[in-house]
Amino acid sequence: MAGDLAKTDTKIRLDMMTYFVGLALGERFRSPVSERTGRKPLIYVVLAIFVVPALLGLLAAFAVLPPQPRPAMDVPQRP
Repeated sequence: MAGDLAKTDTKIRLDMMTYFVGLALGERFRSPVSERTGRKPLIYVVLAIFVVPALLGLLAAFAVLPPQPRPAMDVPQRP
């Protein structure tokens, strides 16, 4: 895995540890909120937290990338 991602084993382990700690903290937060408010409102909030930055990233990608030039058309010359 480290060779595929061009990272050292230490960085891979740090990334995985960070992922699992974030997952555990998210569960610690999500469970009590879900008990108080129900599942549906929480799902809508989490979906909005995901979709809004994704759309902003999509817009940013189109704003940053320069437009691609059109290929020149070969127009036959009259003799």
